[in-house]
Amino acid sequence: MLGAVALAGCAGRGEERVARRDAGVSSTQSPAQARVDRVRQLATAAVHAGCAPSSNRQSVPLAPSGPRTYDYDVVFYTAHPDDESMYAGGTLARLARAHRRVALVVLSHGEGGRLLVPGSRGELVEVRDRPRADVVRVRDAEMARAAQIGHAELSYLNPAEANADYEFTTSCGDALAHWDRSLPGGVAGIVEKMIRDIRNRRPRVVVTMDPRDDPTGTKHGHHRAVGALAELAAVLAADPTIGSGAPHTIEELLAFAPKDGPADVTLDVDPRARLAMLRAHASQFRPEDLAGPGSRPNEQLVIVWRAGGVTAPPEGSILATLLGPP
Repeated sequence: MLGAVALAGCAGRGEERVARRDAGVSSTQSPAQARVDRVRQLATAAVHAGCAPSSNRQSVPLAPSGPRTYDYDVVFYTAHPDDESMYAGGTLARLARAHRRVALVVLSHGEGGRLLVPGSRGELVEVRDRPRADVVRVRDAEMARAAQIGHAELSYLNPAEANADYEFTTSCGDALAHWDRSLPGGVAGIVEKMIRDIRNRRPRVVVTMDPRDDPTGTKHGHHRAVGALAELAAVLAADPTIGSGAPHTIEELLAFAPKDGPADVTLDVDPRARLAMLRAHASQFRPEDLAGPGSRPNEQLVIVWRAGGVTAPPEGSILATLLGPP
């Protein structure tokens, strides 16, 4: 696990204490243990930088000088089912039309959320007392349908029984502390899963949440924490001294632009495509909830970093070059 010091750093405390720790590795350690310690050290600094309100970033990986190969065009890392539809439904539709290979990787199954069910008069009523297994069954089916509409491969980072979706919080630090206590392998386990996923899929572009906020301004701690951990994993996936498997450098890391924040990339999309995916999540949205998302003609992102040695394309982002015409 990353430990309490790392989590305190994420919440804005203990940064100096972490920075002064000895970065050396004991000569008696095995190479595997040395790699684990190095991950801990890098994770402590990167998690703090990602969750802080500032835009401090990790060192950007250098792109390989030789030929680059990519098995996936884009991989999205999100916190819950429906994040992909709300923030990128139109982008997914354009990627599908361009015949791009896309994956959706979700941290949780939405097991801690509500369901909307028909009331006695036909109205949709919010319920939060259903067994989690029932919630998961509904939301997994909805997520599978949304992924099908978006022509994207779907996978989850955690099993439903891990309860990664535990409650709403606006604190990134609280989310990380809870996951470190309750999920298998703690926060380090999440990062390791993401590193393996990036190395196995070998995507050209990764899109995730922004540690500062999300486009709807909820400041959801799960959203923000997933963004921080995905950025960390993208950095470490390129590091040949970290873990097992062949290192892989993505060319571009983007995040959904925070509400009221400046965007680096504005993509013109058909809002009907987003609406179709959102309707797949019928247990989460009343028809009136979809009026705004169903009419928004664009989706906005920020460029977190582009790998060193990768030139910005004329379109402004590599993701935009993958979309084809709107």
